[in-house]
Amino acid sequence: MKIPSICSKEEKLTSYNPPHINPIYASSSFQFETLEEGINIFNGSSKGYVYSRFSNPNVELLENKIARLEGYQLDSDISAVVTNSGMSALSTLLASLTQPGDTIITQPALYGGSMSLIDQYFATKGIDVLYLDLLDIPGVEQAIKEVSQKAVLLIETPANPTLTCYDLEGLAKVCKHYNVRSIVDNTFATFILQQPLKHGIDYVIHSNTKYINGHGNGISGVIVGPTEMIKSDNVEMSMKLNGSNCSPFEAWLCYQGMKTMSLRVNQQSSNAASIASYLDHHTEIEKVFYPGLISHSTHSNAKKTMNGGFGAMISFDLGSLDRGKQLMKKLDFITMAPTLGDVDTIVLHPASMSHLNMKVENRMELGITDGLIRMSVGIEYLDDIIQDLDQALEQL
Repeated sequence: MKIPSICSKEEKLTSYNPPHINPIYASSSFQFETLEEGINIFNGSSKGYVYSRFSNPNVELLENKIARLEGYQLDSDISAVVTNSGMSALSTLLASLTQPGDTIITQPALYGGSMSLIDQYFATKGIDVLYLDLLDIPGVEQAIKEVSQKAVLLIETPANPTLTCYDLEGLAKVCKHYNVRSIVDNTFATFILQQPLKHGIDYVIHSNTKYINGHGNGISGVIVGPTEMIKSDNVEMSMKLNGSNCSPFEAWLCYQGMKTMSLRVNQQSSNAASIASYLDHHTEIEKVFYPGLISHSTHSNAKKTMNGGFGAMISFDLGSLDRGKQLMKKLDFITMAPTLGDVDTIVLHPASMSHLNMKVENRMELGITDGLIRMSVGIEYLDDIIQDLDQALEQL
């Protein structure tokens, strides 16, 4: 072999003992040892990798781990399809399940990006959208009965940012009866605290960017459901064709982050419960939204579906836009950022940030007021978080 050939060819490592941590498989494609092997992998008769848009070892490792956790102690075979963001997980799944003439049924209070996707994309493609009070299960059933074409039910629980929790078992039962696919965005609770599939829900989605990764250094999403359903609904094919695959590096980051996920989420949830109680008794706070509080309007639903804690998300109302802005400016230890689920405590102002594009009257009706602050509680020492809130609230 001449110098140009030596330079360009891939060296083959001799296999000794395996690495303790899986490496990043930063390869766009995978070679075949023989023509027959390539043919068999392409036609599916043999397992193997072809092209990283289709599958990749890092992505597969992440899919396997999430499927095991979301399907923990379930009898059925569960699979996961990892995507390049939480938004692409939702868009890929909805694209797999709907066609013109179908109806997406969902709740009025959703993550702003999910609402924009539904209203500005799917609603313009001949798909009807119904925003319903999903706490009214008979009303949901009546709406499904009146829909002449296929429907899909999308549930976000706890909801962003009001933390409303829904009766998953009751909604799943209605969907099963009318052959309607049900989806739960489980980003806020995660499978550490809530497993929607156990309550009869068909599909679960996550923004892995949040609690699953947990370190604010990577973006990805995931679709989880029964293996046969994922196949019959062509979910994986949709991901491959629309190019919403996750990169090996992002999958590797998420996979590493998951190793501390149980510790993180439980500590965050414990901190949040204490902070919610503190805020609930503070004279400067008008209202606190936290599923773990008995005063929360859907506490009973949260108790049915969430195990071991009520999550790390809290929203609280300061009564006015001015007071909300004042608090945000006075916080020193707590971070202001448009995300959640990281190891540090983060605040956001929904009215001017995540729900900026929602009509004011609709936002106010749902309790997303001008003075509402959303807080993602981290793993820091509890007293440090409360001390920062205390000093900021004292200056209002």
